[in-house]
Amino acid sequence: WNIQHVSINSLGRTALLEKRNIDSIVFPDIFDFDQPLWEKDRFNADFRKRFDIKENDILVLQATRIVARKAIEISVDLVAELEKFKTGLVENTLYNGRVLDHTSEIVFLLTGYAEESASAYLSKLKTHIKSTGIQARFIHKSIAFKRSVVENSKVYSLWDAYVHADLVTYPSLIEGWGNQFIEAVFARCPVVLFEYPVFKSDIKHEGYSYVSLGDKYDIMENGLAKIDNEQLTKSVNEVISVLTDTSNTHFLLENNSAIGEQYHGYNLLKYFLEQSVKKNLKDSKTF
Repeated sequence: WNIQHVSINSLGRTALLEKRNIDSIVFPDIFDFDQPLWEKDRFNADFRKRFDIKENDILVLQATRIVARKAIEISVDLVAELEKFKTGLVENTLYNGRVLDHTSEIVFLLTGYAEESASAYLSKLKTHIKSTGIQARFIHKSIAFKRSVVENSKVYSLWDAYVHADLVTYPSLIEGWGNQFIEAVFARCPVVLFEYPVFKSDIKHEGYSYVSLGDKYDIMENGLAKIDNEQLTKSVNEVISVLTDTSNTHFLLENNSAIGEQYHGYNLLKYFLEQSVKKNLKDSKTF
């Protein structure tokens, strides 16, 4: 049989080899970096207003599905800690030109849905959010892959949420690769993330700028994940620095996008398919 096995990450390749004695090449997630940049337009211009978020609020976006391994509670803790520094942020201008004042608030926006199997986790997450007192919006019913109008009500694309986000949180403990990470990279949004195993093994070396949540966590009695307070405080201080750096952050985000295009653009897929057709993959283990 002329079959070439492909794994989405190097850890998967190693596991397949060890458990089934099957070798494979590693081909990571790709993304269309050639598409027009997502921007504010006539359709999404009212996005913030629709969800009761002011133009001068800090919008923290959690764009993943709601499942336990995403550890969204760590994002909640981050926002709650950031709230403690909100007063000091007044009169600052964010990297994207948004000006904060005494009416500015921090809003945690969750666009993903929770499957039925995650109902218990969703309940715990909502309880945790309530206990911290942060402002959170669950808007998955108004988000889809494509824009539409249903019963005279707009359904926005996920990309519209990135347009209005000031910060993207990605606290996953386990990922096969990391879709939302590369989406944020394309959208030129600062990312704060937990350094999950595949990120450390397959992505980190590519050279992105991001705010780290570390790579260690504990599970509390309620089953939710938590990073230690020292790391949390360090991460929040870095978030504030990134959000308020009007000279350097823009450069770092553009550089992130360039790195993403280099390692995860469609050109990589084109090369992969060309090499597959030519059957020249025998000695290639990774890209």
